[in-house]
Amino acid sequence: MSGCYGLLRFFCFARQATAGLLAFENREYVLYKAERFRARRSDNKKLDSFKTGDMVSCELYDSEDKSVYGTAENIRLADGESYTGFFLRVNTFRAGRAENHPSVFEESEEIVFHSSELKDSAGVKIGGKTISAFEENIKRYAKHTGAVGEEYLKCFNNMSDSKTLLPVWYYTKNGNYYLSPSQMSRTVFICKPNDMLERMGYSSCKTKNEMCEACALFGMIGDDALSGRVRFSDAVCGKKDIFDKFYVLPVLGSPKLSSFEFYLKRKDGVYREDKGAIAPYDPDDPNVILAGRKFYWHNNGNKIGRDDEKAVEIALKKSDDNNAAKDNCIELVKKGTEFAFTVYFDGITEEQLKMLVFSLDFGENSEDSALCHKIGHGKPVGLGSAKIVADKVVVRDISDGKYSVQDVSERFLSPDGKELFKESLLAQVLKAVNMNTIPNGSMISYPRTETSPDAFSWFADNRETMRSTGMPRFFNRLPDITDKDQSLPMAANPKKKNGNSGSYNKGRR
Repeated sequence: MSGCYGLLRFFCFARQATAGLLAFENREYVLYKAERFRARRSDNKKLDSFKTGDMVSCELYDSEDKSVYGTAENIRLADGESYTGFFLRVNTFRAGRAENHPSVFEESEEIVFHSSELKDSAGVKIGGKTISAFEENIKRYAKHTGAVGEEYLKCFNNMSDSKTLLPVWYYTKNGNYYLSPSQMSRTVFICKPNDMLERMGYSSCKTKNEMCEACALFGMIGDDALSGRVRFSDAVCGKKDIFDKFYVLPVLGSPKLSSFEFYLKRKDGVYREDKGAIAPYDPDDPNVILAGRKFYWHNNGNKIGRDDEKAVEIALKKSDDNNAAKDNCIELVKKGTEFAFTVYFDGITEEQLKMLVFSLDFGENSEDSALCHKIGHGKPVGLGSAKIVADKVVVRDISDGKYSVQDVSERFLSPDGKELFKESLLAQVLKAVNMNTIPNGSMISYPRTETSPDAFSWFADNRETMRSTGMPRFFNRLPDITDKDQSLPMAANPKKKNGNSGSYNKGRR
């Protein structure tokens, strides 16, 4: 399994949180429960001189004029020590309601966090994975809030070198603590995709003594690096007249990790219904795992997208506007065009050679085989289907100063996959690479609605609106590859409209 999964993180949706103070004590992070008090600008001329994390002395202020303060839970800075708190400069997002009132970030009332637990040493030690998730959340917060978020990030980074306490918001679930810089912020799940792989019984190969078949053939990086034993030459076409015509690709989307209904599944296959929808996935739930690897369905040689009479004009246009355009124009190769290449291998076993050949021809070494690869750009819209056929398998040997070449094609071409791989997994792969799996003429595209090809509209309909209690429920999940019906309904939300015959998702895991 590739170690690149560790670069990805899942984000949890906003939910109500509790005030707390995070301290760094004896090389460990400790969380204390706290109370929040408002610091009003009208009574506190010194507010602008304080930064997030600064210690302040304050006193409780009970205003008789509720129209001004709205509550008795106010404080004002004082020279006495009625309360010792830590300052937090907050930022509030205000959504614009009209063209002349755009959405902006604006400063609101600052607050001070005070904790009686500090004297009693009743804090909770916070583990490294929780802090790692919190740090990533802070960086995201700083990116979107500018100076206020950068000040908060700076305070966090300086905690180990000072006695600063950082005001935080937190909630607990399943024994985990989730920290955020604001009360209604997103938090980051503790479990990384790499952790989820280990939960599934997989892990990135790290040593030569414990590596998978793929790393043994193609090599791996790391402290115990291993060079690959396989090399591919360039694929060359012997004909000159191979190009068909220009084609304007539809806009291709990038992965959105918030789409849990596409990237995660339940290990036990049981999906709980909740008020007419599917209950949310929780990546920190031990029963939630990654859906698997991504495959793209074949489309029987048909490409999906719009016909554009100006494709050549777009392709040849040199203006600056074209460089920034979403239109991506490519020149296609004619159907049936052949390319030749050579695969070199060295020092591998007979079983590894069979695995290598099978990974190329899928056990059917003929041009009319329906078991094909997807190669190159445009795979989500029906491009890139290619059949690989091996002409022969030749081994070379040098022993006792003699050089020999032997054709072993009869022994190694079209090996039986059932002898090499687990049968249940093999069946899934062969279904994914089969040109005939999806019925001829079916639509293969990103999820879409009846009125819009925009995938965003489908995903928006597939989920409930944001809830203060956590993640939203959803109505449709990605079908399992073992399911007979691989389509998705165009009417994602059954509460809005009755279901219609669906489209096939761009890919399969």
